[in-house]
Amino acid sequence: GVLTFLFISLGVFTLIEPDARIAGMGNAGAASAEGLAGAFHNAAAIGGQEQRALEFVHTSWFAGIRHDWIAYAHPTAFGSVYGTFTSLNSGDMAVRTVNQPLGTGERFSVSDMALSVGLAHKFSLRFAAAAQVNYLQESIFHTAAGTVTFTASTLYKTSMTGLRIGAALSNFGTTARF
Repeated sequence: GVLTFLFISLGVFTLIEPDARIAGMGNAGAASAEGLAGAFHNAAAIGGQEQRALEFVHTSWFAGIRHDWIAYAHPTAFGSVYGTFTSLNSGDMAVRTVNQPLGTGERFSVSDMALSVGLAHKFSLRFAAAAQVNYLQESIFHTAAGTVTFTASTLYKTSMTGLRIGAALSNFGTTARF
């Protein structure tokens, strides 16, 4: 007999880079990102945030696909509290079958979303760390799957203008089922 395994990755849409600068550097943002753009690769970069910040990115792709990313950070006495929201949506598409290749008259869409909340703290002039909780959901037609994941990151600067060392463990969490 033949043994077949089917692996489905949930949350792949969270790999879509919202920052053009970091995307242009091959997504090497674990140590290079600063401010809210840093929330995507290494949220510890938000630890140095000294004022409230809001960033919104909208990208229209081919075939009517829309990608949106929004982030907000609010500095407090114990660090910066921040949140991000990511959305990828296909828009409405026609349901097609073998018997009705031009469409059944029914419509469906594919949508993905991620909501994250975290705390970033600057422990010293050179070291910051962050912890984040994420909720991911993907839906297609009448089916949806969701899961909770965790992200942790650190950022160390050897000097104010020198080497930066960043590390991030992203979307580590539970399994999801459709």
